[in-house]
Amino acid sequence: MNTPDKQVIVIDRERCTGCEICSTACLSKAIERNIAEDKLKISLNYAKCNFCGECEALCPEKAITIKPGLASGEGFVSLFEDELLKCSQCGKPFAPKSLINRFKNILKTRQGIPETLDLCLNCKQLANSRKFLERISARRGGSPAS
Repeated sequence: MNTPDKQVIVIDRERCTGCEICSTACLSKAIERNIAEDKLKISLNYAKCNFCGECEALCPEKAITIKPGLASGEGFVSLFEDELLKCSQCGKPFAPKSLINRFKNILKTRQGIPETLDLCLNCKQLANSRKFLERISARRGGSPAS
C-alpha cells in the first residue's frame, strides 16, 4: 500500500473541463480554485492532500488519477487553467471555455445546442422567463410584455 508521500496526482489536461467538482469534493481543501484575469485556475497543495481519492472517484471526465510516485515541488501545483467564456448577453465571465465546449459536443449529438448555453446564469434565467411569458401570452392571444 502506498503512503501519501509516495503518491502523485496526475491530471489528463485533455480531459479536464474545469467543472470544479474536484475542488468541491476535496474535504482537506488541498484542491483550490482561483479566478483572476478572466481565467479559472485550479491548483493542488500537496502539503494538504491526504490522497483520499474523492477527487479521482467523483471526476465526471475521469481526468484525475492517483498513481505511485513522488510529488514534484512543495506548495501549489497547477492542475488546470482555462479562459472563462463571457456571457453573450451581458459580457460577464461565467464558465471555462473547455466546459462549455464539452457540453456543446454532448448536446450536439443528442438534441441540438440550446441557445442559452452561452449565457451566464442571470441572463439564462431572464431568457427562460421571457420565453415562458411569450408562451403564456400566445396562449391567451396577446402580445408578450416588454
